[in-house]
Amino acid sequence: MQCNDCTCETDLIDYNGENYCPSCADRKDLKACDACEVWFDAPDLRGYAGENYCPDCFDRSCLKVCDDCNEVFDEDDIVVDDYCAECARDRDYMVCTDCEEWAKDDDISHYDGDAYCDDCFNSLEIRYCEGCDTWFDFEQVNECGRTWYCEGCAEGAGWSKCFGCGSWVEDSYEGDDNHYCVDCFYESYFICGGCSNSFELDRVNHTGDGMYCYDCEPSYFEDEGDYDPKFTYMKENNFSKVGSERRYGLELESKACDNYMQLNRTGWGAKPDGSVAAKEFFSAIFRGNRGLRSIRRLCEYANENNWVACHKCGFHVHFNMRHESVDSMKAIAYAYYATRMFWRGRAREDRVGCDYCRAMVSENGNLDRIENQDDWDEFCSHRCRDIWANWQAYRWHKSLEIRLHEGTFDADKIVNWIRAHINFIDWASATGYDDTVSIVHREDHTELITSIWDRAGCNDLAEFYRLGTLVGV
Repeated sequence: MQCNDCTCETDLIDYNGENYCPSCADRKDLKACDACEVWFDAPDLRGYAGENYCPDCFDRSCLKVCDDCNEVFDEDDIVVDDYCAECARDRDYMVCTDCEEWAKDDDISHYDGDAYCDDCFNSLEIRYCEGCDTWFDFEQVNECGRTWYCEGCAEGAGWSKCFGCGSWVEDSYEGDDNHYCVDCFYESYFICGGCSNSFELDRVNHTGDGMYCYDCEPSYFEDEGDYDPKFTYMKENNFSKVGSERRYGLELESKACDNYMQLNRTGWGAKPDGSVAAKEFFSAIFRGNRGLRSIRRLCEYANENNWVACHKCGFHVHFNMRHESVDSMKAIAYAYYATRMFWRGRAREDRVGCDYCRAMVSENGNLDRIENQDDWDEFCSHRCRDIWANWQAYRWHKSLEIRLHEGTFDADKIVNWIRAHINFIDWASATGYDDTVSIVHREDHTELITSIWDRAGCNDLAEFYRLGTLVGV
């Protein structure tokens, strides 16, 4: 046999059925695989540690090629995602100090000079304080809502540790100079509906309108009232302006109210006020547009007679909850808590915080635990009646009382306040608890609430609360 190129007959090799001497094979850039000794075009071979391998032998040799630098490595030296260690570091991978596995730098946490993957880091039981930007052992930080704080930062951010259960709460109650969460507070104390001070439960007088201390109870109920409305429930079939068929009632406090005994009593009653005002005017249970018209007539009479609602007076609205399910009431309660800053921005700045209009307390964990009507009744009984979204009213009247607005006889403010809240309540009720939680976390609250008003046919409310103008009712 001869070389196919030079006719040489020495040390011939076989390549694809042809014979070549060593010189001609070298000139054609042919090389033999060191494993199977078959000849190949040199570019088809992989070199590693001075040896050359054909593709099949390379795959059987437990060798890998780095996807980044294209160098060949032992299989164990390809550390993550087909990268060698050096290229992995160049691509922001790091080794976990604990398990020695590689992870992307975004999934690595650094603590005390070491790097940890998520699983190993969580096993360390340490937490990051958002206040002082410091890592602490798990026992040294406190869960405050969705944030972790060390004790000093928690107190600096306005959180208090409950003396009863040890949890941290943003809005706490005080009893015997200690701070309590709402549930622990009402296990031992109550807030008097007359003086708004807290007392131990052995000093409570239960009435059909709340709980009172011994000093407030006699004076509050000595006078049964000046007069009542001539009817209890208002019949109405027109809801075009109010946007809702839900029943509602209201209380308007006045510091001075000349000629109030001559007021048309068709839809209104009057009684001495137990707090700061001289008289409280309370409505029958209104419904639809007719109730709004009755409010306007009262305000016209009040303004004609120069009635005064001073800065200490309030305007309270009750919204009917009698036909709501537990789930829908949970949804309404959570919706108000989540959007509380929006509603506070619609009332006078100094209104929240007074004894008769307290800030809302955190509802998240409490609402999650409610499963049935008994749970809901207990939740309502543990709410202070002076919180601006007053659920204790459900115990006595099957209603939610909104106490946030300052006292006024401005019909536009009263009417639009009712329309704004009644349609928000309808939306949360129809949406349900789980979906309400999801939506209020995801969406901008101003855009959400104005869209709710718009769908209810009350799109003028957005203009009213921004510019002070009103499409008349």
